[in-house]
Amino acid sequence: MKQTLEHNGYYGSAEISVEDNCLFGKLLFINDLIMYSADTFEELKKEFQAAVDDYLETCRLVGKEAERPFKGSLNVRITPELHRKAALVATREDVSLNVIIAKAIEAYVYKQDQPVNVINNNHNYFNTDQSGLISTKHTETFEGNGESQWTISPRITSATH
Repeated sequence: MKQTLEHNGYYGSAEISVEDNCLFGKLLFINDLIMYSADTFEELKKEFQAAVDDYLETCRLVGKEAERPFKGSLNVRITPELHRKAALVATREDVSLNVIIAKAIEAYVYKQDQPVNVINNNHNYFNTDQSGLISTKHTETFEGNGESQWTISPRITSATH
């Protein structure tokens, strides 16, 4: 796991250069390139904090708004099939696609930190053929961990109404 430094809402990396025999890092999650280096970890922490403070002061002096990490919006690239499935779930549940994506990220990020409340919701969907007999049955199971399972049953030859 990669460790990060934090100061005034900014994050920075802490890396080792074996060739140069030093520690170095850069501010993370912003487009501006701000780097720092030191010989010891304690010095690196101080250099990181000074780099953040200097960045904010320089932006103020030149009249530029300092970039802030984590604006709350991001671009997500997924397969067209996953995009379609997520959009259909969002439509069925009458929520935006952003809500579906946020829930998925929350489930992934917090799965290690918090116990999962298991809630079972089963939804059955039946397809009928021309004679009115059920040809396939889809069972969708949602549990508190956000997983979805689909099962397709073989052709059912009789149905009760």
